[in-house]
Amino acid sequence: MITVTDLDMRFGTRVLFKNVNLQIMPGQRYGLIGANGSGKSTFLKILMDTEVQTSGTVQRPSKSKLGCLSQDHFKYDDKTALETVIMGRPELYEAFRSMDALLAKEDFGDAEGEELGHLESRISELDGYSAEADASQLLEGLGLEQNRHQLKMRELSGGFKLRVLLAQVLFSEPEALLLDEPTNHLDIYSIRWLELYLQKYRGALVVISHDRDFINGVSTHILDVDFGTIRAYKGNYDHYLRQVEEEKAHREASIAKSEKRKGDLQDFVDRFKAKASKAKQAQSKMRMIEKLDDDLSDTILQPSSRRMPSLTFKPELSSGITPLKIEAMSKAFGEKKVLESVSFDVDRGECLALLGANGIGKSTLLKIITNHLVCDSGRFEWGHQVKPSYFPQDIEAEVKSDGNVLDWIHEQCPTKPDGELRKALARCLFSGDDSSKKVETLSGGERARLILARMIVEAGNVLIFDEPTNHLDLEAIEALCSAIEDFPGTVILVSHNRWFVSRLATRVVELKPGAAVVYEGGYEQMLERSGQDHLKRDVNLKKKSVQVKTEKLDPQVLKQERLKFVQIEKDIAKIEQKLEKINLEMLKEGFYDTLDSSLREAVINSYEAAQTELQWANSEWERLAGILEANP
Repeated sequence: MITVTDLDMRFGTRVLFKNVNLQIMPGQRYGLIGANGSGKSTFLKILMDTEVQTSGTVQRPSKSKLGCLSQDHFKYDDKTALETVIMGRPELYEAFRSMDALLAKEDFGDAEGEELGHLESRISELDGYSAEADASQLLEGLGLEQNRHQLKMRELSGGFKLRVLLAQVLFSEPEALLLDEPTNHLDIYSIRWLELYLQKYRGALVVISHDRDFINGVSTHILDVDFGTIRAYKGNYDHYLRQVEEEKAHREASIAKSEKRKGDLQDFVDRFKAKASKAKQAQSKMRMIEKLDDDLSDTILQPSSRRMPSLTFKPELSSGITPLKIEAMSKAFGEKKVLESVSFDVDRGECLALLGANGIGKSTLLKIITNHLVCDSGRFEWGHQVKPSYFPQDIEAEVKSDGNVLDWIHEQCPTKPDGELRKALARCLFSGDDSSKKVETLSGGERARLILARMIVEAGNVLIFDEPTNHLDLEAIEALCSAIEDFPGTVILVSHNRWFVSRLATRVVELKPGAAVVYEGGYEQMLERSGQDHLKRDVNLKKKSVQVKTEKLDPQVLKQERLKFVQIEKDIAKIEQKLEKINLEMLKEGFYDTLDSSLREAVINSYEAAQTELQWANSEWERLAGILEANP
């Protein structure tokens, strides 16, 4: 358990939060939310004991029982990925090292044999003989194929390093787990796996994420950083939103009631303050008005830290009917093929989502069509009067300048008048002095909003987004989503945020090794056709309505139905385990291009059969649950 008492945090005169009193309990999973800059990451660092609060106390488990991502990404460069994960349990890792050193000795006598027996016993006590398999399973779940487990950490990209470090934290089995945006460097498959893993975690979890569906799926509680403090809410993010609306309605009703009462009292004072016979009563009413003013001040004094951008994308002109054609496009980096003969057209007015695992070529394709890369073969062609506008994934590289925010957007859009640039900046929350901020000091969220300001000014008719939600808070994501929905032009996007994709996409292109599969209609329509949800753990097929018998049943029949209910729950658990196992098999490198086609087809057929079986089992569970509810 983590206990936070009277916690205050300030930077100079700026108060992030004060008077925070919380208990973070084992078995409960807390989604930490709030606007960019509100203090979420600072609060997490205080819990980790890497940041010192202004005042107050935090009681936490010992550091060895507190799990958080390592900040030193070069610490393990000489270790293999698998070894790095096992180092998450230091005692076990040291026991393995001691055993290796002992076995490497040339002179091996009775003393060494006795020590070896002691080490073997200790490793067994620490479940060490399953450690390598467990660590390997974690890495595969997070998208690192088995053939990379023996690579040195220095040989891995930054994104894969972070996955290994996340696996190390999970492997350490801490009492409390603190994660800051763990999904940012994961693909849609790994996010789904991590969500399932965290749902089974039995310690105390605090996680920051701007992925709405991930927070919904993981959280049992919400910690909201706003109004100068941190408040806890029971339930997931959707429950939190309902509670906030109810609180807002109650607060507004209370304020309206107090204002009316204050007006009535003021009328009395104005009418009778000059009359000697009523003077005493008028004074009493004045004191009541002062008390109401104090109460109202407490209710409305602290402003919210949440600010929503006012995003609007208006194209200067309309494009042709087919803004983009891609024909047999291929691209490789050395031996690694990322795009193989990809072909599809983009229609005017649609929102096309590119989906697929990390490394499959989604970002590469966007870089090619925006002339940041050249394809090895094939071609692409922009249509008539197309004016593309691009939001790249690497915002650090995109937003660089020695000057301030206004200087940067002037450099990007030199022909646009100053007033238009300032107006776009204000829409993206850079108004007043904020436009004078030095670019080098901007946070990730501010850099993302600066790119959106540029896109507003560019007035393109084809908007291209590569993971735009990575650095935006929930309010900015909502604003961006609304702006794209209202945009009359064409949108091409890559995102692992399933709420974002399912709300916006009107067509889906799934990139696979050697293929691009086009699904007409939005994400839900893709699910109906493929039966596989690449953004969510659960199968999200439309459920058929189940007619439930509600009549009273004979006790013997009811007993049989209860037994069926118990059995169907066990069946569902087995089917879900089977699906998870098959899914891991399908995610292995080489499944689509090296595995024998007949074996591959058998695995896919097995997966689809299990999906159908699970759908029937869930329907049967609903039917039986209805019967038991009607016959308590």
